[in-house]
Amino acid sequence: IHASDFPNAAKAALHAGRFLGLTTMIRATPFLAARNQTYVPKKMLDEQIGFSPEEFYASLLSGKTPDPMKECIREMVAVARQELDQARELHSNVTRDTSLMLLSVLPALHYIERLQANDYELCSPDVMQLTGFGPLKLRLRLRWCAWRGNF
Repeated sequence: IHASDFPNAAKAALHAGRFLGLTTMIRATPFLAARNQTYVPKKMLDEQIGFSPEEFYASLLSGKTPDPMKECIREMVAVARQELDQARELHSNVTRDTSLMLLSVLPALHYIERLQANDYELCSPDVMQLTGFGPLKLRLRLRWCAWRGNF
């Protein structure tokens, strides 16, 4: 999408990309903790969670997400949702083809919804399972949104 030809489509793609990036960062957190890595900002770890990185990794490897971490995840999900809402606001100003390109946000949105349903427990088996396009709910949602031309 070239910004000079389709400025609203470029803005929608930018916001959708931010949503995908934040969701991917959240989703990768338990897997990166197994390698003693994280993309959670150090400032957030120090100030909001109150853990050293090593304590953070150990708590996630134990299979439970600590309550302060759940609050940080909740905040990151809120920011990601704002980005998605901004992309959706631009929906009426983009072409149908562009809307179809932005359907890639749906699997990430499906993950966010599962995370919220499981009280932001990153290590829950229901949240960590790889779904891809397998679940019937996600497949139907993708087809419905593609038919309607929205995301």
